[in-house]
Amino acid sequence: MKKIYKFLILFLSIQFYVLLVQAQTPTYYNATFVGGANVFPFSSTTNDVQWIYGPSLFNSGGTGVGTAASTGNITNIYIYTASAASGVYTNLTVKLAQNMGTTSSWPSATYNTGMTTCLSSASMTLVGVANGWLQIPLTTPFPYDPTLSLVLEISQTAYTGGFTINQASPGGNNRIWGTVGSVSGSTGAGLVDLGFD
Repeated sequence: MKKIYKFLILFLSIQFYVLLVQAQTPTYYNATFVGGANVFPFSSTTNDVQWIYGPSLFNSGGTGVGTAASTGNITNIYIYTASAASGVYTNLTVKLAQNMGTTSSWPSATYNTGMTTCLSSASMTLVGVANGWLQIPLTTPFPYDPTLSLVLEISQTAYTGGFTINQASPGGNNRIWGTVGSVSGSTGAGLVDLGFD
């Protein structure tokens, strides 16, 4: 009987830890939590999205609040998910770049190239939380400079399940979306609520 109680306590402790990991707040984020939910790229065959964030946009308390992000390595990214669901992704890739100067809007629908692959997983399960942060650990840290714009690309080649993500519309063409392998896609407003450590 003692073994059952020990197992039960261990099991519940692990479940509580998983909830804490999923619910933690990133060190810096841009989120305003105003906007709409979107399925790209986590629950759609529109499976390749690039977002561009202007310089000095990330703070400890959200856009314009708290301490500004400083120069350093990004080791985790966080996406603010709108729905509580899980997705299993084939060839999930996360890329980052700071090769667009200080622009905060895409000048065309052509995907940005020369990006650093920070995560490439043949198969990965991600669990979205209703209105909560989803942490994605990076296998390759990215050197961040707050004086430059940050480009984030997330793509996958197949999925089962999936969830929606929160996006704000600050104005301008903040997003390119399309399919993996395409040179260009469509542009428009929609900036995913992003955080990082």
